[in-house]
Amino acid sequence: MMDKLILVLVAILVSAGAWFFWHEAQAEGFNIITLVTILVLGTDNYRLRKTIKSLGGTTSRGRDQ
Repeated sequence: MMDKLILVLVAILVSAGAWFFWHEAQAEGFNIITLVTILVLGTDNYRLRKTIKSLGGTTSRGRDQ
């Protein structure tokens, strides 16, 4: 019973957060999400390349850099 209550409360909080984001961002919301996605993917790519390099692997189409 408690799990269901927590799930409903979290759903309400997430939906309120989503409404607030789109209400404040309006037409720029999609641009903000796109920018954040590109930054996260770039950061993750950098981190993965660094990890591969430290393990002695190759990072770009089979060539060592």
